[in-house]
Amino acid sequence: KEKEELEDEFERIKKELNGVEEEEDHVNVECYGSLKECIDVGLTKRERESLGLTKTCKIKLSAELKKDLQKIVCVDFINVRDNDYEVMLQDYIYLCDDKLRLSMIPYLTSNELQNMTFKDSINTVILSNNELLDSLVWLSNIPKLKTLYISSCVSINDKGVKELVSSCSGLEEISFYNCQNVSLESMTYLLSITIKSISFMNTSMKCIHKPLEPLISKEQWISLVDAPGSKTLEILDINAMTLTKDLMHDLLYCCSSIERLSIHHELFNKFLKDIHGSRYGSGNVLTVCATYDQSLSCDFTKPVS
Repeated sequence: KEKEELEDEFERIKKELNGVEEEEDHVNVECYGSLKECIDVGLTKRERESLGLTKTCKIKLSAELKKDLQKIVCVDFINVRDNDYEVMLQDYIYLCDDKLRLSMIPYLTSNELQNMTFKDSINTVILSNNELLDSLVWLSNIPKLKTLYISSCVSINDKGVKELVSSCSGLEEISFYNCQNVSLESMTYLLSITIKSISFMNTSMKCIHKPLEPLISKEQWISLVDAPGSKTLEILDINAMTLTKDLMHDLLYCCSSIERLSIHHELFNKFLKDIHGSRYGSGNVLTVCATYDQSLSCDFTKPVS
């Protein structure tokens, strides 16, 4: 590569000294079109020759390349908005088989995704750092969706979660990381479906209106006892410093099938002495642990108070 660069520089200097204008040997791509088109028109002559391509050759992505592309975060070719943006986005979505990763796409909107075509094989969606994404209704176009990870999407809120469960009743696992506008209220919506795992990874997540006034009242928890998710929820992670003992008590009363509850490590040390399991007989076990320190863990025989 260095040798080629030196040869190119030598040729450029020779032409400059001889007063010959340099002719560009490549095509300038002014905007991003489809991924295939970018590869086709964006190669220099030398690159095309080394690949054995003529100007009329068509580019076909190998199965290995498609597999590799699924693993990357698409930053470089989805950070410019132009007329071909939706075509390019659709091309990328077509490359995904069972897992769709939409990360760090600054112009991505719910309306655009609503008009996309998704493969029936997709069962996992990962959303990360998409600032304009304010709705999850478009996920109804992915009928086999089981797992959803949402990270640092500031426009997603409790209303979006409510719309989600009405669109994706088959969802089994959901995780929120650093989603500032998602509060514990979302729990009341998520329990309306047969969900198995919920994670709220946000230490400042809103759990209470003000001291001694929980965001979800005792009466609301009681009304949710017979909700589908209350009977199927097995794993719950609330890494919020605003979680209270009273709220945790109501939560465990409502969701009797929980097998593992992860909480902030500072709260784990404060709450542990106040958690009590049954003294009589054997039964199901609840594991209470710290979110980021699995050595802080304790088992309790149900029922737990």
